[in-house]
Amino acid sequence: MYLLIIISCFALLTSFLIYFKDPRTLLLGLSFLTFLVTAGISFLIITIRYIHTNGQTFWSSLLLLFIFILAVLLALSPTILIIVFIFNGLRLLKREGRSLKNFMLLALGILLFLYPIIGNTYLDTFSDQPLMLYFYYLGTLIIFYLFIMTIAYTISSFLNLFHWKKQDIDYVVVLGSGLIGDKVPPLLASRINKGIQIYKSNQNCKLIFSGGQGPDERISEGQAMALYAEKQGISTDDIIIENKARNTRENILFSKELMTNGSRFAIISNYYHLFRALLLAKELEIPCIGFGAKTRLYFTLNAYIRELVGYLYLKRKLHITLLSILVILLTIFIIILYLLKQPL
Repeated sequence: MYLLIIISCFALLTSFLIYFKDPRTLLLGLSFLTFLVTAGISFLIITIRYIHTNGQTFWSSLLLLFIFILAVLLALSPTILIIVFIFNGLRLLKREGRSLKNFMLLALGILLFLYPIIGNTYLDTFSDQPLMLYFYYLGTLIIFYLFIMTIAYTISSFLNLFHWKKQDIDYVVVLGSGLIGDKVPPLLASRINKGIQIYKSNQNCKLIFSGGQGPDERISEGQAMALYAEKQGISTDDIIIENKARNTRENILFSKELMTNGSRFAIISNYYHLFRALLLAKELEIPCIGFGAKTRLYFTLNAYIRELVGYLYLKRKLHITLLSILVILLTIFIIILYLLKQPL
């Protein structure tokens, strides 16, 4: 138990150090996840020992009730997640149309529902075939790895939304996200509104609206955002237009070129996209912070999955290396188990 407490404290301390140095890393989420798991196990052990030593008291009953509620929520969480994914996936298709990218959330919900059924059927069918069982364990390892990365990515993304101390900002960079002709759609409007909010809370601050012109757009995203901001009462003197960027990486690079040296700036994007934008900025060795704009839940969940896939692709070399190491260790472990079961 003492070892768990030490690990928990170390993980929490690591989380704080990473956060205040530069939170734009998955290590923040991994260390905080380690803290939550070890702290939870430690709390459970301490509670059991307390009840064993002091018997049934009011506080012990309260602790048991808390643990019971938590256990029920954890047990039901996969079912709740599947229901949320399927419900919001259908809602997204109804409201946004039947495009391939809009099917991702519904498809994931269905796969999560079918996985236990398919897994049990597979085990029943190939229970006496070591090689086929190995492939099952290999698939389970990959799924577990992706599950841990998803949790860590989510935690890191969430923690990057908070700024515990006031930071003076010289520029607010609002990332473009597509127009309808020359009109700003609600998704992009939420980014601009958030950018204006941050701009107003910082003196002598400038707004940079970044986004080029797509093939189906009448004007550049940067120009359309600037026109929208002007209608909100923002002075043209405080607006800078970046109208060449074609993706998030170029949004950040080209906007940085429009700033004076040594400037401090914040990136504005929707919650689901912000963390990947911050990771790109860190990869480009550009220091910045970020603020998230609100998005409807049904759209956020589907877009978040796409962003997670985008992150895994961005860091594909790292994750392929880590997965390869885990696969090698699993293979060695399975071989050893198999040999131990064979007669000498």
